[in-house]
Amino acid sequence: MVDRAEMQSTYNRPCSVCGGRDLRKVLDLGALPLCDDLIQIGTSNKSTFYPVEIYLCLDCYTAHQGYIVKKE
Repeated sequence: MVDRAEMQSTYNRPCSVCGGRDLRKVLDLGALPLCDDLIQIGTSNKSTFYPVEIYLCLDCYTAHQGYIVKKE
């Protein structure tokens, strides 16, 4: 497991399970399109990319998505 001092904290919401505020980024995959955003080959359509970051609550060890895509 990564040492607590090495983890960078930028998550600004409390843990949805325990309400703790000590959440640290443990995984950053950069920006990716939605998994079902299929674009036909040969079209000029472009995917929208979203940040994929996972944060870990250091109080209850629950993982959280850093960015939540709004439902349309």
